[in-house]
Parts: sequence; structure tokens; C-alpha cells
Amino acid sequence: MRRAILAAAAAGALSAGLAPSAWGVTPIEALRERGFRVRVKLSQLSGAEAYRVRSEGGLRFETADGKVVLETAGDQTLLALPEAVGSLPSYWRILLKRFEERRGAELYAQDRAANLGLATEILETPLRRPGSVERRDSPSSFAVVVGKFAARALAERALGMLPEVRNAEILFDGAHPFLGFLRILNAKSELAARAPAEAILRPRDEGRAIRIDGRIGGGAFRGEIRFFLGEDGLLFPVNSVDLEEYVRSVVPAEIGASAPKEALKAQAIAARSEAIHKMLAGSRYGDDRYDIVSTQQDQVYRGTEEETAESTRAVKETAGQALVHQGEVIDAVYSHSCGGITANSEDLWPGRSVPSLRSQVDRESWSFPVDLSSSAAVEEWTQSMPDVYCNCLQDGFPEYAKPYFRWDRTVPEAELARQINERGYGVGRLKDLRAVSRSSSGRVGAIEICGTDKTVRVNNGDTIRALLGVLPSTFFTMAISRKDDLIEAVTFHGAGYGHGVGLCQMGAYMMARRGYSCEKILQHYFADVEIKKIY
Repeated sequence: MRRAILAAAAAGALSAGLAPSAWGVTPIEALRERGFRVRVKLSQLSGAEAYRVRSEGGLRFETADGKVVLETAGDQTLLALPEAVGSLPSYWRILLKRFEERRGAELYAQDRAANLGLATEILETPLRRPGSVERRDSPSSFAVVVGKFAARALAERALGMLPEVRNAEILFDGAHPFLGFLRILNAKSELAARAPAEAILRPRDEGRAIRIDGRIGGGAFRGEIRFFLGEDGLLFPVNSVDLEEYVRSVVPAEIGASAPKEALKAQAIAARSEAIHKMLAGSRYGDDRYDIVSTQQDQVYRGTEEETAESTRAVKETAGQALVHQGEVIDAVYSHSCGGITANSEDLWPGRSVPSLRSQVDRESWSFPVDLSSSAAVEEWTQSMPDVYCNCLQDGFPEYAKPYFRWDRTVPEAELARQINERGYGVGRLKDLRAVSRSSSGRVGAIEICGTDKTVRVNNGDTIRALLGVLPSTFFTMAISRKDDLIEAVTFHGAGYGHGVGLCQMGAYMMARRGYSCEKILQHYFADVEIKKIY
């Protein structure tokens, strides 16, 4: 039991070190405990009212303890529908301690689990949910708790039985998944079975994929599917799949199957590294039913449908390889195009300075330092076409990617104001919009929005992009037209597509065309890293 507790604690640690942790468990042991499987929520936000499912070799619904609820032979289509019961459960918890950083909470939770034999959990407040970008720049706290009690008196009694626990509090905890059942209908719309909402759907033939079709999250997926009931009463599917099979799907979906071989291999290693890092870090969505989502919020994952022989070969040739910095698997993030210069991690995500994610001009050497911390410098850069790897004027540059190296967007005031006000900022009509801070890589780090009702400041790059709605990146300058003391429209002049941190996919694409190896490509975009085969 003690071993299981420590393994579980290590699996949730932010550090993805290759050496044994203080608890004696390596990340590989933690991954092995999970069968090297990643859990992917097949949507970013909500789910669907129903899903049609089928597999050519038949399907099997099982409960978590292995009891078979329903088994079909042949290529039959079933319909899974939610059947909600009860209400959101609420508990009373024993709060041991609060932390401002998740890492401190995890170390403390591991210590309590090891020394007191307590089954600890970490609750994030406010609870982060996919899509809540307008709240990401608000502070979080991480509470280490134990126990689930139906009444406060029961929690207080239990606390009294733990004399070694000092300065603890009783905490009310009401944020839990909704419970319910699945109704499974056959092709004649007849009830074929009823199962718990967390029942496991597997293909009878392990070599087959499961096809699911719904309003959100459709496709053909290897591994197994579990349908959970969300708080909105809709089903959302989670695909538990082998890590290498996950990477097989991500590579062509992210960089395109037509990319040169060495670019495909670089993408495979980066995608595998990011997935491992996030698996070991624990779900950042405040929901332990899945590790990551299937959209650009993490990595684009579409099941088997975009895989090709070339992209699959790149994954197989790099199987088990990951990027490592000082003994830890890094969060090897990437974006479509950096616009000619990559960003530091903290340029987009304040307070997150990562040694391997450093800004640099997108070419092997540059004869003079580049400081784009002023709007004038960014304007000069974005109006030029520097000789960088991701420059769209090169022979062989993908046609679909050409509009993103340099771009312009004009947005009417009414549209901008609607997007800003709908996210809860309540500024009214727009009087002014200013970039009040900018990183040395040119990315806007904070904007001030002056409205007829109030003025607000937004300090997070991800939030800025989502707030302004239509912008490919935060690497931009603004030209504002005005009428009667109000903004009439804003024209954004920009460069690149995505956050710009880490690997530039179009730069990697063109480096491969120039003959660079995947090792050279990755070492260009990630500072002080090694490629290691970790399993």
C-alpha cells in the first residue's frame, strides 16, 4: 500500500525527472504504473447529448471492476445517452494546509501521505476549467485535504482522531463531477443495456479502432473510451490510449503529414515530451478524469484519420525519445509560426520562466542583438521580411501557411467591444486600447482597455489573444481610427501564428528542407536539451 501511495504521488509531481525522486520513484515507473497510457478528453469545452459508437469487430461495455455490461459482434452501431440521477455531491474535508504554488502543495501532500498514511488530495481554488481564459490571470491557491465527510460534525470528529495534525481546518467542498448512467440503445432504438456513466467501451478486437460520432469529439480512436457526465448534463468522451499511438495521431494533425521526414521526427519528439510532462504534472483542468484535451489547448488529436505511412514511420523511428533538460522531461511546447523570433515562456505566461524555452531569432546565427520591446521596433520588424527559417518567401514553403508569417486584421469597435464585454469585463464602448507592456521578443504582455464605463488591464498573453478574438498571435502593433472620442476600428499589424514559444513548426519544416536533422532542429528551438530514449 505504501508503495502504491508513493507511486501515485510521483505520478502527480510537476517535476518529470529521469532520476529517482525523493520518494524513490522515477517518472518511468510512474508511467509504467499507468501502462504508458494517456487520457484525452475528446473536446475542450462541453460534450454532446448522445454519441453513436461502433467498431468493425464488435464492442464491449465493461464496468470499472471488469463486469461486462454489453457485448456485440460485428459492425453494429450503438447509441449512448446520458441518464442523470441525483445532484452534485458535496463533502466536508479536513484542510491540512494551503499553498500559492501547486509544486509546494504536491511535496507537502506526498510527505503527509508517506509519514501519516493519509490519502491526500489537492484542490485548486478557483477550479480551472477548459475555456475559462478570462479568469486565468486571477490567482489560485492549492489546498491539501484529506477525507470526504457527509457532515461537518463527522469531519470534526475525524480531525480529533488525528493528534499529529495541527492547525487544520474544516473545508466545505462542493466541486465534483455529476453522477449518472448511460442508456445504450441498439440500431432499432431499443434499450440494449444500462451502465454506469463511467463504464469502459473497448473494441472486441484490440487491433480495431472505435468510431464515435457526436456533435463534439467524433472520430476513430484506438484504445478505450469512457463517457462521463458533465455538470451540464452532457456526455463527454475520454480516450485512454497508448502514448505512442497518441503521438501517431498528433504528428500529422499538428505539423501536417506532408512535412519533410526530419520535421516529422522533431514534431514527434516534441509532442511526446509535452504529453509526458503534462501526464506527470497532473491535470491542469482541476479534473482527474483526464490528463489533456484534444484541441490546441494541449495538442491536436484526431484519432486515426490523418495518419499516414510517413508520419507513422517518424513516430516509430523516435519511439520513446523525449527532450530532457538537466534530467527532466521538458514541456516541449510549439506553435505554427514564430514570425521570425521565438518568445520566452514568461512572455506569454507570466511567472513561468523555463530555462529551455528562451527567445531567439529563427536562424542559425544573427549578427546583432534584437530588442523588440518597443512598438516602433515591432512595427519595423513586422513590416520587413528577414532571412529566417519560417520566412514564407522561400521555395517549398507550404501554401496554407503563407498568410501567417505577416498579417493584418481590421476589427470594428462593435465587434471588439462585444468580445470584451461578453467575457465579463464590462467596459462599455471602447475609447482607447493600448499595449502597456511588451517583451523583448515583441509580444504584447499587457493591454489597457479604456471604455465608457471603466478601464481594465489584462496581463496574460493567452487571455489577450482570446479577448481580442481574431488575432493569430500577440506579436502585433495597432493602428486605431476614431470618431467622436470613440474607437471606430482597430487595425492590427502582426507576425506569426500561435504563442511563439518553443518549436516553430514552419521553421522546423523549412530547416528539414535545408537538410537539418531532427536533432539539430530541436536543439535550435530548445535551449540546453538532450534527446534521450526514456523507455
